[in-house]
Amino acid sequence: PDRRRGAATPERGLRLVAEALADAPGETSLLYLGYGLGAQGTHPDYAPMMRALLRGRTAFHCIDLTQADWHSLEGPLRITAEATGGLYVSTYRFPETAVAVVARAISGHYEISFERPALPPGRHDVKVRLRTRRGVVHHRTTYSD
Repeated sequence: PDRRRGAATPERGLRLVAEALADAPGETSLLYLGYGLGAQGTHPDYAPMMRALLRGRTAFHCIDLTQADWHSLEGPLRITAEATGGLYVSTYRFPETAVAVVARAISGHYEISFERPALPPGRHDVKVRLRTRRGVVHHRTTYSD
């Protein structure tokens, strides 16, 4: 209860949710309906939130409710979604389509596993692309061990 009372920013609240999801088996998805997060790298709660999402294997899917083509808090939403294997969509132009896209993304998935490459422990970039099919692969952009 004390930690919940201190969650006065979206980043702190998302961190608490991600930490709670960390004990769930397998991958988890978090659907965020909102308008922004603090500036990446400058907001003190952003990095701990991102670490908790990655540690908890939580894909951050964002439905941005802002009524504008672009806004200054959009970048961290996009970066968070991409880094965690989630999806970012805006409801400004086509709200029904935005919701449908996220619904399809979280309704089913394939799990890709791979043997850990012979690299030193640490953080490594991950790139996945389709070779014989057209489409988009949503995945975490880094791997840490």
